[in-house]
Amino acid sequence: MRYDYRSGFDHFKRAQQTYVRSSGRRRFFFHMQIWGLFTLGLLTLVVLGVLKSSGHDVVFATLMPLAVGAMAGGAVCPLMRPWTVRRTYRLYGGDSKVPRHIYVAVEGDVLISGIEGKSEGRFQRGSICETAEDDSMLLLFVGKKRFLYLPKAEMPETALGDIHGWLRLPGAPDKC
Repeated sequence: MRYDYRSGFDHFKRAQQTYVRSSGRRRFFFHMQIWGLFTLGLLTLVVLGVLKSSGHDVVFATLMPLAVGAMAGGAVCPLMRPWTVRRTYRLYGGDSKVPRHIYVAVEGDVLISGIEGKSEGRFQRGSICETAEDDSMLLLFVGKKRFLYLPKAEMPETALGDIHGWLRLPGAPDKC
């Protein structure tokens, strides 16, 4: 059966949050990307302070730009995150102000997902290598960092039941 729903930029943002929170590894690498440079720069500044007090002025002058650059880069990453998410959404053809008409259907052992009038994807059960789910989003991974996102609030319970039943079919591959 085919299920139609609307999905917009807010759902995309929520899917990104669900992706980051879906595993401890993803959460760790996300926070290292956001805060790691800043922390590295701060630690370098502390080490440079110790080196300067012990008379190593050449090392201090050489590594000071590195420390300041790392701190600046680390401070810019969290500030750029909203812009980066919006840019990524636009890159895949979305207008952040206009929601898309999307459909999903389960036909036997094939899941069909498409954007009305633009594209359609057909997925065998074996192509979904992982799932992640929270209260508002269901992610179906087709690659290590590529996934279909299904907003639960926009879909009827019967659609979610069909998809969960489809996920229980045999033929699941190893993890991505």
